[in-house]
Order: sequence, then C-alpha cells, then structure tokens
Amino acid sequence: MVKYNKYRNIKTVVDGIKFESKAEADYYGLLKILKKHGEVESFEMQVEYVLTAGIKYRLDFLVKYTDGHTEYIDIKGVKIDVFKLKARLMKHDHGITIVCLKRLSAFAFKNV
Repeated sequence: MVKYNKYRNIKTVVDGIKFESKAEADYYGLLKILKKHGEVESFEMQVEYVLTAGIKYRLDFLVKYTDGHTEYIDIKGVKIDVFKLKARLMKHDHGITIVCLKRLSAFAFKNV
C-alpha cells in the first residue's frame, strides 16, 4: 500500500536522500544530468531562509548555472496560499523570485 501525505505526494528516496515527493526526486535527477553535461555548476537542496517576523521558508533547490545565473526552485503540484505568501515575502525580504515548477513527467517540468 502506498502512503500519501495530505497533498497526495509520494515520499521517495534517491541516492539515500529522502524527498517529500516523486516530483522533487525527479528534479534532483534532472539536475544531476544537467551538472554532468556542464549546464549546472552546482545546486543545493532544502535551503532555509528566515522571512518577516521569523517565518521560515525552505526552498527545494538553489541552482547555480555555468552561465552565471542562479534560480530558486520550488516544486509544487498546486500553489497553495501559504506558498504564495512566502514567495511574496522572499521577494520583499531577500529580493529573490521563486520559480515554481510542476512535474509533467520524469524529466519535464513547467513553470506554474
């Protein structure tokens, strides 16, 4: 029997790393491929930021590309109100725009 969390995500383990969803695990796999092919310089997972009034936000992936730009990625099936608020606070407090991606298939994601 498969256990789902409240958003019907399936917790997944890849390379000994526990992911909250199969979508996050798949994006990790995509980043590994992009790093191997020289498009991604480095990436960090579960990067924590402190927002206004001590609210904490944990970003799924911080990705540094070899062309010099950085992306702040969150993998979501649905943008819930709490995420929308925290994304606005990230922009206000840190000047960071969150790229919210939804999984279409194993290595296909779209901005939502």
